[in-house]
Parts: sequence; C-alpha cells; structure tokens
Amino acid sequence: MAGDTASFPAASPTRQAGIERGFGIMRIWLGSLVLAAISISTMAFADSRKDRSFQVLDRLRHERFSDLKWSPDGNFLAIVHRRAAISQPTSQLIAAEDRDQIWIWDNEAKGLTNLTNGAQDASGAWDPRWSPDGSKLAFLSTRGGFSNLWIWDRSDPRPRKVTEDGIDAGSGFYKASPSACRWIDEVDLLCAQVVEKDDASELSIGDASGRAVLYANSAWESALSGESSVSTIDSRKFRKPVRNIVIVSSKTGEKRQITKGRADVNVFRGGPPFWLSPDRMHFAAIQPEGGSWHPIADFAAGVVGEIGLYATDHSEQALDLFGMPDHVVISSIKWSPDGKHLSFFGFHEDELPELGAETLASSVARPSSRLTSPYSGRFFVLNLEERKVKEISLCDLYMGNDTRPPSHLWIGSERIAFFSRLRADVINGIDELNWRFISLGGDLKADEGLASLQGAVHQYFAGQMRVNTLENGSAVFVSRGQAMLLSPAGDLSPFAVNGKNVPADYIYSLFPERPLAVSTTADGETSFYALDSTNGTARGPFRAGPDWWLSAFGFSEVGHFASATNTDYISRLAVEYSDGDAETVMSLNGHFEQIQRPEQRKFQYKSLNGSDLVGVITYPPNYDSQKKYPVIFDSDIGYTPETVPSTFGADSNYLPDDHVLAFTSAGYIYVWLSMPVNELEPYGRANLLSYTSGILPGVEEVINMGIGDPNRLFLYGMSSMGHGVFGLITQTNRFTAAVSGIGFVDPARVGIQTQFVDRYSEETSHFLQHRATYMGLDLPTYFGNELHRRNSAMTYVDRVQTPVMIVAGDMRAGYLERMEGFFGALAQQGKPARLVRYWGEGHGNKNAANVRDYYARITHWFDEWGDISRDNDGDILFEGQTARSRGSDSQPSVEDYMRFPVFAEYASSE
Repeated sequence: MAGDTASFPAASPTRQAGIERGFGIMRIWLGSLVLAAISISTMAFADSRKDRSFQVLDRLRHERFSDLKWSPDGNFLAIVHRRAAISQPTSQLIAAEDRDQIWIWDNEAKGLTNLTNGAQDASGAWDPRWSPDGSKLAFLSTRGGFSNLWIWDRSDPRPRKVTEDGIDAGSGFYKASPSACRWIDEVDLLCAQVVEKDDASELSIGDASGRAVLYANSAWESALSGESSVSTIDSRKFRKPVRNIVIVSSKTGEKRQITKGRADVNVFRGGPPFWLSPDRMHFAAIQPEGGSWHPIADFAAGVVGEIGLYATDHSEQALDLFGMPDHVVISSIKWSPDGKHLSFFGFHEDELPELGAETLASSVARPSSRLTSPYSGRFFVLNLEERKVKEISLCDLYMGNDTRPPSHLWIGSERIAFFSRLRADVINGIDELNWRFISLGGDLKADEGLASLQGAVHQYFAGQMRVNTLENGSAVFVSRGQAMLLSPAGDLSPFAVNGKNVPADYIYSLFPERPLAVSTTADGETSFYALDSTNGTARGPFRAGPDWWLSAFGFSEVGHFASATNTDYISRLAVEYSDGDAETVMSLNGHFEQIQRPEQRKFQYKSLNGSDLVGVITYPPNYDSQKKYPVIFDSDIGYTPETVPSTFGADSNYLPDDHVLAFTSAGYIYVWLSMPVNELEPYGRANLLSYTSGILPGVEEVINMGIGDPNRLFLYGMSSMGHGVFGLITQTNRFTAAVSGIGFVDPARVGIQTQFVDRYSEETSHFLQHRATYMGLDLPTYFGNELHRRNSAMTYVDRVQTPVMIVAGDMRAGYLERMEGFFGALAQQGKPARLVRYWGEGHGNKNAANVRDYYARITHWFDEWGDISRDNDGDILFEGQTARSRGSDSQPSVEDYMRFPVFAEYASSE
C-alpha cells in the first residue's frame, strides 16, 4: 500500500463555511409546495441579469457538475465538480478530468466538503464509486503524478492512495468512461492496471496530445545538440496498449493479478477494459496481445478481438470455453441480468476477407445486397454453467445495420430483444425498425408466445426512444411521451404516480444498481420523476423551475439531489428532503447571468428541391434596422428544421453558442441555416454536392428581407461544417470570404496515419490512428474510392474563387495535413488563402490566448475582405446604411483587434 494520506484535505461532515465562501457557494433555503399529497420542490431562482457584452473568454470560466452518486444508505452524496478551464493551463497537456474534484454532501449533518480540492495542485479526481455497503468511496485521481486508485473510508477523514503504478483512465474523450475500477465485494476492486511505463507517463499529462508535446521537446533538444533524433515506426510491430487486470484490496493496496497483458480497447472506441458480470463473480476481457487481429473487422464492427472469461476468485487462468468464434464484436458484449449468460456478435476467421472493396461496392450500388454481407457478424450466447457457446439463429431478423450489429438487450434472464428491421422489409424498401424477441428456451427460435407482446412493444417503441436495462432484468424506456416498464416476465406497463401515467421526454441512466429517472419539459419548466422499477411506480414531480433543466440527478429514500442548469448556463445544486424542504448547496457560473442576450428570430425558406427549411437570425447588440450589417452564415451538416441546435434556436431561451456571441458582439449578423443532406446518397452525412441546396436559398432569403449587406456575406464553419465550407466554396462564389475551422477536406474524419505523438517517439506507438472511416460508413475510404472522390473537396479545388482562411490545431491528426494540402493547391493556383495553425491544440482551442486569437483573427479576415472600418472600441463604423470602407487607411493588425473588448483579456465586472 502506498499509504499516501497527506495529499488530500481532511474530510469533515461540517458545513465548512470558509471553504464554501472560497468556492462561491451560496445557500438558499427554499420552501416546499405540496400539491395533491405529493412533495414538490421548485428549484427556481430570481433572475438578476445585468447586461454586459460577451467576451470570448467567458466560456472558459464555465464550471459544471458532471456526476452525482448516493451512497447505498442514502446518507452521503459524492459530487463531481469540474473547475473552470481558465483556472489552470488549458492546453492539450491537461485533460478535462484533471479539473474534476469530488465534494461530499453529508445528508445527516447537512454539510458540504471538498474531499479532494484539486485546485491546490491542479490535480483531478473523478469516477467516484461507492462500495456495496457504502462505507468506502473509490475514485481515480491524478494527484501525485498520474491516474491512480484512491479510497476514502467514511471512518477516516483522509482519502488514501492505494496504487502507485497507474490505473487505466481511458484515453481522450473516453477517459474514465466506462470505469476501469469496479467493486467486486466490500473490500476488493477489479481494476485495469497500466503495464508499460510509457502508458503510465501518458496518464500523467492527460492524453496523447500532451505526451506528443513532451516527445517533440525532447526530440528537438536532441537534434539541436547534435544527438541522434531518429523516430522509427514499423507496421509489423504495431501494438495496442496493454493492461493487467488485477484485484486491489481497498484496505492494504495489495494487488492480485488475474490476467496479464490484455489489449486495452479504450484508445480505439472507448470500450471498457473488462466486462464484469452482474453478480461480480466473472468478467470477460480481451485475450493477450498477439492473438489474431484484423483491422478491417475493426472498421466494420466497432473493434473485433478475441475474449477470455475469468473468475474473480482465480489466479490468471481463462476458463475453458467451447464454440467461441474467432473474433468477438466487443461493442456488442452484454451480460444477462443473472450473470449466467454472455451474449455478443462475432465473426469466424474465414469471413473476414469478405470485408473488401467488392462487397462494399455491391452494397453501395444495391443496398439490399447487404443482406448477405458479414459486416455485423453472427449472434452467439455463452452459457456460463456449461462453458459452451452456441450460435443462435435470428430467423428473419436483418443482420446488417449500416455495417454494425443490430442493438440487443436482455429482458430478464431468458429473453433477448433486438431492435432492427426484418429481411423482408429491407428487400421491399421498408425502413421500419421493430423489436423482435428470442427466448433461450427450446430450439432458440423466435418465441411465438410473445406475438401479442411484440405488437404492444411495436406500438410503444415507435419513434424516438431510449432504453435502459436494470440488474433485475427489467427494461425501462421512454416512448410516445410516457415512461414504460417491461418486466422480466414480459409484462408491459406505464409508470404511474397516484394513478396517473408519468409523462417523459428523456430517460436518465443512474447505473444498473440504482433507480432511474425521467424528465419532461412543458411550458419552459422541466420536471423529474424518480422511477421504481420493482413495482412500476414513481415519485415526483420534482420541478426545476422555468427555463431550467436538470443536468444531473440522484435520489434515495431520505431525499433527492438535482443539479439544475438554466438557459444561461447557470448551474445550481439543490437537495430536497423527504419532508419537502429544499436547500441549494452550490451555485456555478454566475457570470453568465450578466451577459446581454442578443435578439433572435426564426424564418422559413425552401431548399432548391422544394423542402421546407428553417433559419435563425441573431442580431448584434443595439441592432439598428435601418442599417445593412455584414452577415456571417453558419450551419451544421445534417440538421433539419426539426433538429435545430438549442444554442442556435430563436425559441429555445438558451444563451447562444460562443461563435454566435463572439461574432455578433463584433457587429455581425449571424445566421444559422439548415443543411439536410440528400437521403438518397448512401451514407450521406458528407454528401458534399448537396450542400448548396439548403444554404444558398437561405442566403437569398436573408438578403430579400433587407437586413443584410448583399456585398458583405461571409461563410463560417467548424468541424463537420468546416467540411461544409470547403464543399460550398467549391460550388459557389456567393460569399465575400470564408473560414473553415478544423474542417476535414475529405470524407474521412481521420486520416490513415500516425498521430502527432508518433512523429517524435522512439518506439512504435500504440496510438497509430487507423480508423479512417467514411462519414457514416465504418469502412476505410480506400474501399469506397468513387464515394470518396465525389465527396472530397480536393476534387474540386480548382473551382474555388472565394478567399478562404483555413484554421487547424496540429494535434488533430488527419485534419491538418489535408487542410495544408488544400491550402497548397490554392496557393499553387495563386488564389487568396491563409493557413492558420495553432500548436498544441486539437479539435478546438483550449488555451485562453489561442481562443482570443482565434476569434480576433477570423473577424480580422472577414473585415479585410469586406473592407470594414472600426473605431477604437472595435465597433463597426457605418456610412449611411452600410459599413464604412477603409479607403486608403490601413487595417489594424490582429494584435490591435485582440485589444477590442470582446477579444480582450478577461475583465470581470463581478
């Protein structure tokens, strides 16, 4: 045991008023409202907004509650609080979880304590998990170097570090999700232990991007000093990172190794390092490195590998299994509720070569031919007691679902439900998803006895819904505005409160061992209901108040906790007790309340093919309808009038997106337009040639309204819309200038190449980025050459007439190189373009200085080509109805723009 007990401050059940004042916590006691014998609390607060202009660093001060977990006895609540990005270095050297810290609420003492206080040394603590008896809390923390397991015993005021050599924290966006440590009893945890030193050092700085910076510094120091600075990568030695699965004692820190050298899949798709059975007696894990591995199967099925089954009370020894396929689609692995069966899709080795260009070309030309393709694999169920794996016929179920297996879940311990289409429907062109049930009894064919249940489920499951299964085998889902319960016995019923069905729009998964909650929003007010899956009843409603939504929720018999966030991003954490009293214990992001909300309006227009579309106009502060303002147009690929992002929608009441606020504060009108893709195009999210249909009519509609300057129209897009910018400027010269931020030139989201980290490493890296997939099609682009060529902006780069600025971070593998190529092609043709590269940044800037530079530089670019004059405060100067031309005056520099209030160093008025 490491025994590090001095790092974290002592935990205390007191209110700790001094700490609370230091973190801006306020307590507001609220009364309760009793209605129809139901305890209802209204977590609403006075709106004391003070109008001030937005500053681009405002969002870097955003804090949030990311996780709430009650102890099993309901007396303590673990709260994960993410500090503001601006509170510590915000480059890729620091992953998001390194700003997390854990607070403890003592429900008996009514006190809040900062258990980990990561602000004192810029450490992070996240993923809290209570032991089954609730006496201990396990969590991961970067305090002391890199991610390790820490334990807080409620009988001891200080958390203890119980591992020293690193626990897997995941990678990139998937860090700490799902957990790499799980309790198997009151004392021991099953954990994924870091094996190699380089992997551990990676955890100390967050992710591969941060590691790359250190490697680059070391490599250049060697080069400057005359030492060898070679970097070699050999495809024959490609490796995945490996982990040992160990059992760790929470008391002594002693580790007992169960498996050795298992490949870790977190780096690829965010999968777990192991799959623990509900009874905690067994777990499945990836087999040792060196087993057969097929990259094409990874593309098709969400990572394919060999798995082994282990008992948690054994030393390293896989259980003998019979009938296992050569490859298992690990993204499909699921345990039955009783832990006696393991289900998954899989491949046989001789099927993998079929995943080639000929099969793909056939599937693109004739979608129905995918019926015979092996993309989704076959379905298997492992009987743990017999140690046998049996392939189960799914009868008429369509096995292909855009190259992925159909979704499935366990209903009880003897029945499996699949959400997919029927083969006959696919052949007849019917795109209708339905549920089909398979019983494990008898000959493993479709259960005819469930015909009536299937009909009911078809009715309730129609349309958009979410499904969660619990350890008792129940399925809880939301459909057609109601919360529904499907019991292990097959009984289907709505949840009810006092005889009234529970309305629901969204379901919250609070981990299998805990109850669920659903929310519904009506008249701007969000209400929560706590569901009891054992009897189909519910408690509530618990109300957040007008224009508030609940971002996290937890409840027990003694009360419930809710983190409410309003449309100004102000978050408040409140507790409601069983007697109806409510208390707010923490409040975040008060500065957002001061920001002036811009005026917005929606408008209707039609696409080039006659479809009804919608746009959203956001006006600059102090908008004057007599003036013709320069206009920036934005969109996002695939959005329709029904799916307008809430941060762009004029009727959403949300404080608009950063881009909207930044550019309107700089004096531009900002217009968001719909960009639905052509549904007839296979995998059409990147259907480049269809982009003009939704955008150009919206541009003309805005001009016809008379609110924009027709000679100063600009195009902006980030990420997927960055591809939209490339697509549009290759097909139209309607825009005065354009900016593509972190946009992909080709349909491949990420190129087949090494990550930045590999350029400077001395050994073959396991961060080789090989997942170059076509947008929406999980196969590499070299298997869809014609689709790739037709949807690549580089194919049409000779047509570009619009001045374009291309912006990217060097840590975003696959983007920068292709954007450099697009820029080079424009430069070769003598066309106006500018390439902006931010070092140490990835998919969007994190460093505060770079955030300021980004928005100032883009505004400077638009002003340059729009010939726009500004005063010393950065306000646009008008001459008559339109912006004044600079004439012979030179344009201020980007550095001058960064001194304008909207782009300046943050100056709080609080």
